Amino acid sequence: MFQKARIKLTTLYLTIIMSVSLMFSLAMYRVLSFEISRFERMQRLRLERQLEEGEFFLPSHPRGPFFPVPDPDLLAETRQRIILSLVTVNGIVLVLSGGLGYMLAGRTLRPIETMVDEQNRFITDASHELKTPLTSLRLSMEVFLRSKKQSLSEAIKNYSR
Repeated sequence: MFQKARIKLTTLYLTIIMSVSLMFSLAMYRVLSFEISRFERMQRLRLERQLEEGEFFLPSHPRGPFFPVPDPDLLAETRQRIILSLVTVNGIVLVLSGGLGYMLAGRTLRPIETMVDEQNRFITDASHELKTPLTSLRLSMEVFLRSKKQSLSEAIKNYSR
């Protein structure tokens, strides 16, 4: 009974923690992606301004003069690496919070489990304690009913001792 409750409680903990973690990861990805795009834009504007001022041709390049631009493949790879990092971090958060949540759920339910065990032990003991006098009374009544010589007043005297 408590194992099922422990798993449900752990699932609830995991749902809450992973929801928060995924929201932060999404927000972080959007911020970082925006910063990458902003960096690309600023770099492009700076390079265009330097080109207009005639500062940026590199004549010693083996293929001749060229205009350096940010590599779109490098930017896409950077975004992919951010996604991979966030997935890895969320995986670690999932495993750690699952283990810690399971332990925490166990600690949370332990006092309740102890109380239920004590209650069951009390019920068992009380049941046993009540059965003994009832059995004795029943046996006395059976003996009385089998004995035809005793009157009711004699039986009361014998069994009231």
